[in-house]
Amino acid sequence: MATRLDSPELYTIGWIAALPIERAAATALLDDRHDTPKRFHQPRSDPNSYTWGRVGHHNIVIASLPAGVYGTTSAATTASSLLSSVPHIRFGLLVGIGGGIARPDHGRDVRLGDVVVSQPDGTHGGVVQYDLGKAKPSHIWERKGSLNMPPTALLNALANLQAEHGIMASKIPDLLQAMWKTSPRMKEAGNDFTYQGSEHDRLFGPKYDHVEGTTCDMCPASWEVKRCQRDTVDTKIHYGVIASGNTLVKDATTRDSISNVIGEQCLCVEMEAAGLMNHFPCLVIRGICDYADSHKNDRWQRYASATAAAFAVELLSFVPPQHVAIPHQLRPDTPPSPLSTIIPFRRDPHFVPRDNFLQRIHQLCSEPAGRMALVGLGGVGKSQLAIEFAHQLEQTTPKGDQMRVFWVHAGTVVRVKESFQAIADAMKIPNRNQADTDIMQLVYSWLSNEAKGKWCMILDSADDHDVFFSIQGNVKDGRPLAIYLPQSRNGSILVTTRNKDLAFKLTGDFRTIIEVGPMADIEALQLLENRLGPLSDGSMAADLARALDFIPLAISQAAAYIQARMPRTSVAKYLAEFQESERKRVKLLGHEAGDLRRDGGASNAILTTWWLSFNHIRSRRVSAADLLSLMSFFNRQGIPEWLLKLSKGTVDAPQASLGASTDSESESGQSEIDSEFEDDVAVLREYYLVTAIEGEDAFEMHGLVQLSTRRWLEASDLEETFKEKYITLLAEYFPSGEYENWELCKMLYSHTEAAVEHRPKKGSVKEKWAGLLYNGAWYASEQGLYIIAERMLLKGRKAFEKQLGSGDEATLTSTSLLASTYRNQGRWEEAEKLEVQVLETHKTKLGPDHPFTLSSMANLASTLWKQGRWDEAEKLEVQVMETSKTKLGPDHPSTLSSMANLASTLWRQGRWEEAEKLEVQVMETRKTKLGPDHPDTLTSMANLAATYRNQGRWEEAEKLEVQVMETHKTKLGPDHPSTLSSTANLASTLWRQGRWEEAEKLEVQVMETRKTKLGPNHPFTLTSMANLASTYRDQGRWEEAEKLEVQVMETRKTKLGADHPDTLSSIGNLASTYRKQGRWDEAEKLFVQAMETSKTKLGPDHPSTLTSMANLAFTWKTQGRHGDALALMVACAQAQRQVLGIEHPDTLSSSSTIRQWSV
Repeated sequence: MATRLDSPELYTIGWIAALPIERAAATALLDDRHDTPKRFHQPRSDPNSYTWGRVGHHNIVIASLPAGVYGTTSAATTASSLLSSVPHIRFGLLVGIGGGIARPDHGRDVRLGDVVVSQPDGTHGGVVQYDLGKAKPSHIWERKGSLNMPPTALLNALANLQAEHGIMASKIPDLLQAMWKTSPRMKEAGNDFTYQGSEHDRLFGPKYDHVEGTTCDMCPASWEVKRCQRDTVDTKIHYGVIASGNTLVKDATTRDSISNVIGEQCLCVEMEAAGLMNHFPCLVIRGICDYADSHKNDRWQRYASATAAAFAVELLSFVPPQHVAIPHQLRPDTPPSPLSTIIPFRRDPHFVPRDNFLQRIHQLCSEPAGRMALVGLGGVGKSQLAIEFAHQLEQTTPKGDQMRVFWVHAGTVVRVKESFQAIADAMKIPNRNQADTDIMQLVYSWLSNEAKGKWCMILDSADDHDVFFSIQGNVKDGRPLAIYLPQSRNGSILVTTRNKDLAFKLTGDFRTIIEVGPMADIEALQLLENRLGPLSDGSMAADLARALDFIPLAISQAAAYIQARMPRTSVAKYLAEFQESERKRVKLLGHEAGDLRRDGGASNAILTTWWLSFNHIRSRRVSAADLLSLMSFFNRQGIPEWLLKLSKGTVDAPQASLGASTDSESESGQSEIDSEFEDDVAVLREYYLVTAIEGEDAFEMHGLVQLSTRRWLEASDLEETFKEKYITLLAEYFPSGEYENWELCKMLYSHTEAAVEHRPKKGSVKEKWAGLLYNGAWYASEQGLYIIAERMLLKGRKAFEKQLGSGDEATLTSTSLLASTYRNQGRWEEAEKLEVQVLETHKTKLGPDHPFTLSSMANLASTLWKQGRWDEAEKLEVQVMETSKTKLGPDHPSTLSSMANLASTLWRQGRWEEAEKLEVQVMETRKTKLGPDHPDTLTSMANLAATYRNQGRWEEAEKLEVQVMETHKTKLGPDHPSTLSSTANLASTLWRQGRWEEAEKLEVQVMETRKTKLGPNHPFTLTSMANLASTYRDQGRWEEAEKLEVQVMETRKTKLGADHPDTLSSIGNLASTYRKQGRWDEAEKLFVQAMETSKTKLGPDHPSTLTSMANLAFTWKTQGRHGDALALMVACAQAQRQVLGIEHPDTLSSSSTIRQWSV
């Protein structure tokens, strides 16, 4: 029959184990196992399960962490509950397994099955929290805060034991033999607590990662660290520092970096000790079960648990009974101290003061019966502000005054009741442990008694309305918990919650609600620096904070990740990995960083911390959760309200957003949708997941909230459902890229660009996705966003090809647009390759005369034209034109377009009379067929005017251009791209005539309008700026010209690349300005750069290359290098004769220059 002692006060040593196998070893080594002692009343707030027993002369109580729960916070909670239930505990032991830091070459021959004991060394208390510090320059680690040493009684016993071991061998082997004998099951397969054999103890170098498999049988011996064979298998005992933190270390690099910053006395890493040292006086004993690297497995865990427990038993035999015989209370029994508080979290040494939040909290909570709430998105730091306030309140209360702070975990009904029980225990309220006591009423009555003194209650994480206002089984009389929140003048209540509506119900006044948002820039940078040390690159740190939406939990999580992997990981490396892909972001943000100041039930990973809110919303209003799910796929800013409403049905399309009226039959249905929509939005705004943009019918979200929502959907197998809804919705309403659709395209473009990352799985939706990307790329190309358009087209084209085949017209159309983006980027070889592919496919499938074939032939001609291969372009254009005439007729629009294209090629060749003849024919036919004001007719007139301009027939050119411009203004408006183009053309004609003031006026007008309508970096805007700069140059306003030309050149380098033809043109223009200023050396440098790059990228005979050669020759001439200039001009003229022909204006100009220079 088991022994049962009379009182729990007879148990004076607490033994904490983390794992069930650790507890099994401790229990098996008891000399005597006891029943629960008499008069033991376990508080409701204590969830521990206890084993009672005796080791030698000492009565001990054993507790372990909940199954599957690890870390410093869980250990602290277990120990705290133990001390609450058994307050006469004198000291404790934390006994279990850990990862060894073995460096035989440094005299640290730690092996599996050995025991490491925490021992102070004058610098450390025996345990160091490795994630409680910050890195200093040169990877020096600065410890922040400190952990207590073990109790003196244990250190004295430890010294005595060490002396004994200098004389006699340890009794660990004898204790293990006795354990195996009395508990033979502990030698059975699958439950083997015996020595595992030196052949299974393999230490590998830190640069070798484990291969696949549960054992190291496949790991090559060449990577193994050579160690001398031991003479015995008996356990060796090591004394030194144990590194403790919340991260499970299973990487050799991380392990060694921890060891390096702490010092060579660091022998072990584990996950619980740091949570105990300052709250539960104890010694830490760890059996080594692995080397904290990628080779770790479970083989040695049971034996290591047994050796650690055996050492603990041997140590207790050296603790004199009289040191623990007299019950010594770690906490006073009664009465409670005037300053008794329940603050379960220590103060944060990294805390960053924010705005005037704490001042406002102190002010509101100082009022009689004050109630106030901190409200905001999860992870923005509400609880951290509350913790800092609690500690400030405790420290700033004047001596002699009475102020108690009570922390209530308000996430569930059970936790609220447990917290009230803890208050009753702390205050020693009579009758608190009686079975029939209503603990809520008991605490409420005690707090309401003003004679008990001042108090402040913090309701943390009060996110669920039902916890406080539902009567379903909350208390015996069915009253909601909110009733038990006292309103006495001697107390105040601070609430932290994600729910604004609940905050109002708990405080009763919107004026006492403080909204907490993300940090300010400077606060976010300070938090990073507090956690990581001085930041070497402030701009990189700012970019990281911005990428994390300035959310404190995300920043702290990233800092913990970086710190644990220093020096191999830095802010820059983390940011690069974060920006690489969504998969990388999910991996980084899913990392659980330990935080002692977060509730043990709360996630420390930012992506999952919001799931609690999502689940609350889904349980409360499914339609609101569905709206959130849909919005998570959009771009985070400017989510149109009208489009979200359309997702619910009824009204037709964007017209509703643009002010179109609806008929009376639809008004009723739409009114109902509007009402439901507003209710959904209200719920999302209550939880701070969505923000309405002031002055706009649109919403925005935090990017991390969107990412978290999508991962929540993925976990619920709903991601594809809402992704398909999002794609279908956008594909239906995002139009093609014609100018007439630009207003709607602009509104939806960012959301279409976001769709690139949301490729659906279902085939039919995949086609919609590809079509959406095609239209998005079309619009992007029109805006000069060629790189983005290319990215869209590559993905969309691949989807079309997979779903429909490479020969389907949708695939070919995407390929043609992709070739067009290459052409606009100056990547002519890639464009040509694709266009030849499309042309040949069309010829094979449709025949050489089909309109699609002719269109692809014209596209190829355009690319050849861009390369200066005008003879080849002309050949194709003639073929297109003649076939179109035959098949479609001479007046068909396609025929006229082909004639206009051919005229442009003739125009570039200097064959202006032939070009003029075609252009007149096209213009007159279009006037007849389409009318004089049709856009195509006006384009023909503009082309003819350009030909007149190049022939020096400026009056005729001007007359046409004025007519085109005025018609465009009337028909399309003054800001239409066609109007602006015609205005720019007129300015060019005026410029040719030397009418620079008139030209300047028009060019400024065009440039400013394009900046406003298209943006400062659009290709058309840059062209306007370049034209204006040329006018300034000819006016002698060289500084103004230079300023514009530098801006154009740099922007083109950034947007198009340093080798793009337009960039090279900008370089040439700037060089011309330098030459005009007499800055010949600078001009020469730029002209040489333009010429050499043109030779490489465009070819030595390309017209642009030849222009660069001529410009350089002129520069050399002005420098007095007459021979070099003449030789270069001769080479230029020879090439022009071959490429352009002897009658081309450029050829004639070069030949004339040679004759002048030769005189």
